[in-house]
Amino acid sequence: MKTIFNKNLTKEEKNIPCLEIKDKRIYYKEIINSFNFVNLYKKEKSICEFLAKINTQTLRPFIRIPLKIRKSININEKDIVLIRICKEKQELEFVTQVYEWGLLRIPKNFVDILDIKNNEKVLIKIVGKNTALVSCNKGIDLAQIINYDKNVKIIPRQKDFIIIYYKKKIPITIPRFIESSSKLIELLFLIHGDGHYKSKLYFVNKNPELHKFVFDGFENIFNIPKELWRARILLFDLDKKDYSKRYWKDTLDLKNPQFYTTSKSALKTNSRGNLRIIIDKTILSLLFRFVFDKIINGLDEKNSFHALNGLLYAEGGAQLNKSGLHKITLSFNKQEKELFEKILRKASISKLAKEEQNKTFVIGGWNNLYSFFKILLSNNIIPFRVHSERRKKAFDGFLNHSFTKTMVKHLAVLNKNNNSTANELAKLLEIRRDSILDTLRKKQYGNFVKIEGKGVNKNPFIISITKEGKIFLKLVVQLEKLKIN
Repeated sequence: MKTIFNKNLTKEEKNIPCLEIKDKRIYYKEIINSFNFVNLYKKEKSICEFLAKINTQTLRPFIRIPLKIRKSININEKDIVLIRICKEKQELEFVTQVYEWGLLRIPKNFVDILDIKNNEKVLIKIVGKNTALVSCNKGIDLAQIINYDKNVKIIPRQKDFIIIYYKKKIPITIPRFIESSSKLIELLFLIHGDGHYKSKLYFVNKNPELHKFVFDGFENIFNIPKELWRARILLFDLDKKDYSKRYWKDTLDLKNPQFYTTSKSALKTNSRGNLRIIIDKTILSLLFRFVFDKIINGLDEKNSFHALNGLLYAEGGAQLNKSGLHKITLSFNKQEKELFEKILRKASISKLAKEEQNKTFVIGGWNNLYSFFKILLSNNIIPFRVHSERRKKAFDGFLNHSFTKTMVKHLAVLNKNNNSTANELAKLLEIRRDSILDTLRKKQYGNFVKIEGKGVNKNPFIISITKEGKIFLKLVVQLEKLKIN
């Protein structure tokens, strides 16, 4: 299997994907992963075949499906069909609408590719037609997008694949069912935070890790080939455009034809600039909105953690001060506020956050930051998982916080020497007894250590680590491991 480009064709014609399968050359006009195309092509059987003359003398070449065939397979005006035009060892596969009297319009560039003459007879194969599919409980059923937009039609294919067709736009062939996974939810909310999906689908960021996450997510979840994406660099200093393009091209393994011209950024950027990746296909933005709305409408506690993490990749931040991690932030605009509040509430984080300047949710103060990490890690969520720079900053900031370090110093010794007297602990820590007691009696230590006794010879102070203290030490170990993974 290989992709072919005919050198004698126009620029538009060259953009039509073509694969060699056995001894045939197959052109196709749909968004589909090439490996999926080959597998489907080999397994799918036509529902009918007939010879037809192609009229090429009009601006829009056409054929007609004979009435007998239309009746036999129940094809009507305004139906959508998947057809293959076959001539010798070449085939053209595309989706088209059925017009009055069974007329099918053929793209002119397809006629040119096969060098079809006026009224020349060719073999037509009808492989599929639009059908309303009954909803199944196998995750998210993408075939139900027909209930989301009345202009959508679905053609079922083999192996639980479907074609989604929308308003004469280029169709897409993808798996019918996708799992409501953590990666899907993080992907959706990352793009919601740093992208756009109203009319076209795009994502903007300066972090290549996030771009790789987007590419991989669309390829692995939706089977959208990476080659479909286009890229535009937004750069303040255009003298650096060659360096910037090399950086993004090499880092993300993109091809030169995928890049648009570099644009001047109104905002100051580093020498690499920001990268906007785009799929300028209406069907993709519609698909994104359908899946995103499904996730939002079914948002539960578990999925809210993944949604929060996706937002943190895009709109989150970790700010430090002289003591260490000062606060975790999440920026929002007026339109997003209600959704963000819902996510924070369902993830049990809203009680830790306060709103600043009607544009940022802030988790500040050591106790709130500790609770933030504890809640997420206990639910198997790694904060800032995909954003390694931000993750390391947040984790290091908490681990190096002056209070964290003091806690670790005392609790690590207590964990090995539990129920120690104040004198014993003073010797182990090489700190004065009164200094230890002054420290551990402070309110913020109350949940982590327990002091019993009256401090006299017959009833000395006994200091022990609490269950929460042990949880804290485990959390510290987790953060140390996760900050660099």
